[in-house]
Amino acid sequence: MSLRSSFPAGALRTARTLSPLIAGLGLALGSLGAGAAQLAVELGHGSGNYAAGETVYIAANTSDLLTEDDAARPEMPANGMQRIFAGWTGDAEFLDDPLSPRTSILMPDHPVSVSATYKDVSPWITPSVLTYFPPEHHSVIFFFHGIESCSWCLARRPTAEVFIEEAVSRGFGVIVPEKFDPLDDTWDSELEPSANFDMQRMSALRHDLVARGVIHADEPVHLVGVSAGGYFASLFDESAQAELDFPVTTMTLMLSPGYYPKMTETRVPTLLAQARNDSLSTLEMGVTAHNLLLQRGVAAQMVVGRAMPVYPEYFAAVDGVTATASREIVAALDAGGFLDSAGFLRDNPRTSGWEQVLPPIEDLAQTISDIRSMMFQAYAEHSIMDGFAHRVFEFIEQPVARVDYAPRVIGFEPATGTEGTPVTIHGEFFVDVQAVEFNGQPTTFVQLTGDQLVAYVPQGVSAGPISVTNSAGDGVSTGNFGVLAAEVDSMEPASGRESTVVVISGSGLVDVTGVTFNGLAASFTEISAGKLTASVPKGATDGPVLVNTASTGGIYAGEFDVLPPPSVSGLSTDRAMIGDLVSIYGDSLGDTTDVLLNGSINAPFTVISDSEVVFEVPANAQKISGIRVFTPYGSISAGSIYCKNCSR
Repeated sequence: MSLRSSFPAGALRTARTLSPLIAGLGLALGSLGAGAAQLAVELGHGSGNYAAGETVYIAANTSDLLTEDDAARPEMPANGMQRIFAGWTGDAEFLDDPLSPRTSILMPDHPVSVSATYKDVSPWITPSVLTYFPPEHHSVIFFFHGIESCSWCLARRPTAEVFIEEAVSRGFGVIVPEKFDPLDDTWDSELEPSANFDMQRMSALRHDLVARGVIHADEPVHLVGVSAGGYFASLFDESAQAELDFPVTTMTLMLSPGYYPKMTETRVPTLLAQARNDSLSTLEMGVTAHNLLLQRGVAAQMVVGRAMPVYPEYFAAVDGVTATASREIVAALDAGGFLDSAGFLRDNPRTSGWEQVLPPIEDLAQTISDIRSMMFQAYAEHSIMDGFAHRVFEFIEQPVARVDYAPRVIGFEPATGTEGTPVTIHGEFFVDVQAVEFNGQPTTFVQLTGDQLVAYVPQGVSAGPISVTNSAGDGVSTGNFGVLAAEVDSMEPASGRESTVVVISGSGLVDVTGVTFNGLAASFTEISAGKLTASVPKGATDGPVLVNTASTGGIYAGEFDVLPPPSVSGLSTDRAMIGDLVSIYGDSLGDTTDVLLNGSINAPFTVISDSEVVFEVPANAQKISGIRVFTPYGSISAGSIYCKNCSR
């Protein structure tokens, strides 16, 4: 029940909404009349002026360490005492109940002052920490709850109850702590222990239990975190353990892949427990985390809970739901189309709207949360699965590296390619991959994530399936990969002079070892598996262009005509004046880029044809000017002219 609902309707005098940490509310009945007297409430709410005989409701702050403007808990030692209400002092004789934090006063005709007082209590009392210890225990499990949850909320879940009961029966003590700040819906996520108050509190809690003789200092500690609690558990790597004096033997991350930066560094033996259809912590994320650990030699395993059919008495595992009520629930789900013929849920219960068909069951409101948890478990959504418990204890007893799931190849792209073509393979359980083969022939590969890798079509392979192998088995594609032969589709241009860049396009043009022009080797550059460029070598003659690869002989690209180098046969005149046009005659002049006089004076020019270029004598020309024509294939002298009216 909220503080607001514990007072009469309409009694709220202040509209300000306070932090959940500040439980005080100022309330009053009636209206202010003549002869008002002042009520002063210290460390609480309800101060004001009230008429004699008016009933006023007051409330104390949750703690004397806080003010109403606090947005979170104040800084304090991780093992600092909590402060709780102890009673009212001052004019407490006017209060209806001076020992209640929320009480009332019949206002007298004179000023009244009351003050809330507080006392210390242990920070480790219920519900902040729940503990389950058998008479004799050999190890301790810290069981961390998930987001928007609490210690009690976790411990009462049917699957969590099973886990705790199994742990206690095996001689484990179980500690279910609660995150410190109720204003935050999850655990402190600071990576550095010195800045993470929840990590400091866990260390303080362990030391408190050791000091009181509940556990031994050398007793193994195992962490089990659910959802956001799994992210929190992964923060306790070796450096954090040393800084906090909080040794961890193993950790289990349920429905969580852990914090990625920590998973690349930690060496704590880790079990990843994932739900097959989890929409929050995906299977891919868990497989990727598993890979990160195995690649560094960390003892790591993974268990995946799968969907299960909903049988008639399935929900009887929930406290307060009888076998008869369970059968009614299952019948309603079936009639509503939520179950298939085998009893499996058709759609994700997170969004399917199954709640709308539930029959009228007594105390349903109190059990709906647990029924929802059972629905999630049946679908293998974000829920602790029944099969997790025994795997956790098996891993704790023998924390070794293991791969339990063979890869599954779902598809690949492209569907065809030539030798060397990169192929993206999609699937599941790509963990600790040891080999990738095309139709039985191994090849190189690069793993990207837990469900994707890239492999390269090997030399000499024929069409066939693609397989991915790890220590648990093989995954083989249902379709075949088609292998294309290396070939050239085009070559441009088909003619040119020395140094002309020729573009050769086709398929399978990988691992190119050489390009020749009528037998003369040329320099080349591979652009892609379907394109390369080559430069016409010096001394090349007309003839075939061949492309050689590591796996094939010369692939015919076409015939190439080598054009003669630029040449000059003469000038239209050897005498001219400024502004006159002079023609240069020769061969292969069509690609002229510059005409220079005496090596530095630019002369405006026009290409008339491949055999003629016309330039204009510039104003800065000299009396006698040597002429040079420039092309992409080199430069050539065109003789000289005499300028009659040039100044120098």
